[in-house]
Amino acid sequence: MARIKLVGFFRYVLGKELIEIQLEKPKKLIDLIGELPDKERAIILVNGKNADFTTEINNNDEVIIIPIIGGG
Repeated sequence: MARIKLVGFFRYVLGKELIEIQLEKPKKLIDLIGELPDKERAIILVNGKNADFTTEINNNDEVIIIPIIGGG
């Protein structure tokens, strides 16, 4: 089962903190969660390593999607 943890803005947009999905075959992250606003402002980690929305996700992968916070 793949686990996708959403943080901050992305949690608010999708209305959940955690998505758990049993996959029969690898799928791109964007196909699992759909389109997100401001997705170009996201830090994505798959199993602790940098990734993006085109990264293929497998069972047992842990994904974290974090919004980039800026200010000034």
